[in-house]
Amino acid sequence: MYEKFKELCEKNHKKQTEVLKELGISISNAANWRNRGGSVRSDVLLKLADYFGVTVDELLGRAGIDYSEDMSDNDIVISALRKDKVFYENINRLLFLPEEYRKSIYEQIDFQTMKWAREIKKKDKVSAG
Repeated sequence: MYEKFKELCEKNHKKQTEVLKELGISISNAANWRNRGGSVRSDVLLKLADYFGVTVDELLGRAGIDYSEDMSDNDIVISALRKDKVFYENINRLLFLPEEYRKSIYEQIDFQTMKWAREIKKKDKVSAG
């Protein structure tokens, strides 16, 4: 993770300490990534990803889509969604919302999905009839 952070700083002509200070991340925290390969908290990963305009997967060195034969359909869909950076980052943010907010969003998604399904059924009936 540290190597990717370092690379992104260089690419964006930023000093590491400057980025850390802007994001409110302690220098000792970053030193832990570098020296001991320490884990990075999810909120810090999201801050860094947003700052540099990359996905969390890219920060962790997991970029790209692998359509190997042993992947399930679900794995392929997830890999494809990771390419849509905005969608994937919003899903990551959703995971860290308080439960009552997540529940409300899930209910809205269910409602919109059912609405869409009804519209598709109507179109199918019209085209078949």
